[in-house]
Amino acid sequence: VPGGKGAGKRTKAPGELVDLFPTLVELCALPMPAGLEGSSLAPVIADPSKTVDAAAFTQHPRPAYYDREADKQPKSMGYSVRTASVRYTEWRDWKTKAVTDRELYDHRGDDPELRNVIDDPALAVFQKEAEALLRKQFP
Repeated sequence: VPGGKGAGKRTKAPGELVDLFPTLVELCALPMPAGLEGSSLAPVIADPSKTVDAAAFTQHPRPAYYDREADKQPKSMGYSVRTASVRYTEWRDWKTKAVTDRELYDHRGDDPELRNVIDDPALAVFQKEAEALLRKQFP
C-alpha cells in the first residue's frame, strides 16, 4: 500500500489468489461480504513479518489440457501445499485417487525448486507437517 509501513518490503508469508478480494475489501474500508473463502492479507501488508495463514494450497491436473484427451479427463491431479519452508505435492491417480508421485522442495535454499528432496531425513519434520496440512485440506 503506497505510504504504508510495509511499503516496498518483501514477505515470506503464504497467500492465495482467493485472498486478493478480501484484502482489497479491507484496504478500501468496505464492508466484508459474508462467506468469502480467502483471508485478508492486510496485516501482512502492514507488517511483512506477520502471517495470516500457515499455508497456501493449489491443485493442477495432468495433463494440463485434459479436455484434449479422448476421455476428457485428467490422468492425475496434483495437490500442493506451500509453507514458509517447503512445497509438498502429491500426484493422485484421477480414477483411483492413489498417490502415484510425490515432490518436496526446500524453499529455505532452493526457491527455483530445482531439486526434489522427498524423504530427505534432514527435512522429515517439514515434510510431515506439509503432508498433514495437505491431507487435511485434500483428504
